[in-house]
Amino acid sequence: MAGITTHILDTARGAPARDVSIKLEYLEGKENWHLVGSGKTNSDGRCPQLLPTGHVLAGGTYRISFDTAGYFASQNVETFYPKVDIFFQLRDPHQHYHVPLLLAPWGYSTYRGKLTFLCCGEGNELELVDIEEAFVGKLEGGDDQESHEGEGHERCAQ
Repeated sequence: MAGITTHILDTARGAPARDVSIKLEYLEGKENWHLVGSGKTNSDGRCPQLLPTGHVLAGGTYRISFDTAGYFASQNVETFYPKVDIFFQLRDPHQHYHVPLLLAPWGYSTYRGKLTFLCCGEGNELELVDIEEAFVGKLEGGDDQESHEGEGHERCAQ
């Protein structure tokens, strides 16, 4: 499940940052940035798919830009960082890249995350599941299609 996703957590408020404009760009050559996709975070602070439908990832340097000035202005909060740009290398275009942003008015942090979701497990208990591990066989038709048989992920994959 190749792709690029992100989410933003406002660490000062302890809540997701919603309605933040995001732009994803790809570096071609030394200085030519090309827009790949854009969007806004949802109520969970996520922009689950920045790539247009059918877009094929290429290896190289990418930049995700977050309009933090607009977000903090909507909260009536002063900020030191009006924009956050995160640059990262995509070495294997067949992997999924999740690039979260931890944001506060006076600082921010990022890391390469894993895309996870809540799923009904055995006995209908909620569990946090790595999306690549849970769906790799089902989405790609691979040999490990039955690797999660009996683990309760059947409902999540439907």
